[in-house]
Amino acid sequence: EVLTIHAGCSIKKSDSPSSLVWAEDFIVFFTPITFFESFKKGIKHADLSNPFSKQIIRDVERIARKLKIKIKRGGVVATTPGNRFETKAEILALKKLGANLVSMTHSYEATLLSELEMRFASLCVVTNYAAGLQSSLSHQEVIDLFKKMLPKIKSLALEWLRS
Repeated sequence: EVLTIHAGCSIKKSDSPSSLVWAEDFIVFFTPITFFESFKKGIKHADLSNPFSKQIIRDVERIARKLKIKIKRGGVVATTPGNRFETKAEILALKKLGANLVSMTHSYEATLLSELEMRFASLCVVTNYAAGLQSSLSHQEVIDLFKKMLPKIKSLALEWLRS
């Protein structure tokens, strides 16, 4: 079982920086990372219709309630190629497609774990608002916010590992 924790930006004002949001689906249109590049052992496709473990989510939410940590549901994470922040036009397009969070790595991790047939859940740490929802953003602001959230994230992850 795997609990991935990643940084992301919010396309919705309701998911403010410092929010924790479960990924429940994802969008990626760029070249995916895959273990199935070679067809030497035949063609194989991973089923991503329900990639996230409901059991892991329930277990972590039970721990979060005990630790008084709020986790929201409903994350649809769009993955864009980094290392750069998205443009305002990209954010508008992704919002129209149903995304409410953006990350540079999430869907690659989810795809690889699904290909390995591992049970996993993905928790997004909202580090900032997306382009167009705030005036500007620096890399350091994202790092600083994530560092601020580390004690909460660590306590949640350690309790889950112990359970």
